[in-house]
Amino acid sequence: MWFELIGLWFFYEKQENLSKLWDILAVYAWFDTDVGYCQGMSDLCSPMIILLEDEADAFWCFEHLMRRLRSVDA
Repeated sequence: MWFELIGLWFFYEKQENLSKLWDILAVYAWFDTDVGYCQGMSDLCSPMIILLEDEADAFWCFEHLMRRLRSVDA
């Protein structure tokens, strides 16, 4: 899998990371009811959790990415 190639396998071994990922994706699904949750969102969100220590910052970065991806699709 791609995360094994770039060394992200450790991300999914830490409960703290999984909790943050769950929180961010659950809040996003509530925040953007038109999209909700889609397969692959965790792949986009997990690097943000690694790079940004603050969970709120990771959420807003993910939200901005999703908004940009939707504008490209339109």
